[in-house]
Amino acid sequence: MKRVAQITGAAIVAAVGFDVVFPYYSHPESWWHTTPGFDLVYGLVGCAAIVLFSKWLGTHVSRPEDYYDRDRE
Repeated sequence: MKRVAQITGAAIVAAVGFDVVFPYYSHPESWWHTTPGFDLVYGLVGCAAIVLFSKWLGTHVSRPEDYYDRDRE
């Protein structure tokens, strides 16, 4: 657990340091670019949609487990 805390702390320090060295100045073009956390929620919902769609697609497109064994019988 101590190792996880060290890695997390190092990641936070690196992220803050990166933000200080390379500041990001945004010029929003739409209202959602100024909404705090919008990109976070948008990315989370998008990833969840991709995962759920791929699971659904896998159940409808995949072949049965014994597909190749049927020819031998």
